[in-house]
Amino acid sequence: MSNLDTAALETLKEVMEDEFHLLLDTFFEDSTQRLADLKQHVAEQDAEALRRTAHSLKGSASNLGALGLADLCLKAEAMGVAGNLTGAEALVASIHTEYESVSQALETYR
Repeated sequence: MSNLDTAALETLKEVMEDEFHLLLDTFFEDSTQRLADLKQHVAEQDAEALRRTAHSLKGSASNLGALGLADLCLKAEAMGVAGNLTGAEALVASIHTEYESVSQALETYR
């Protein structure tokens, strides 16, 4: 089970009303590209690109209450800042796994 703040998500759903589904659609579309980008940045050993992409995904995940995903992205962002990608491949794999869990949980809100 993902680390999803359902109370925050419910509040967001109430506030956004009909626009909430658009937010979810945008999250799914953007995240798919960002996940692919994370893998590519690690393969290319591009620490700065990893930092930027992880930062963006962290923000999106935080906005939707996906706290576990946001935490993993924070770790990837820190790796990028440090310029040390040792262990980044395993971390990106964990980000993908958590994203899948979050996606399944978010599907119930569609």
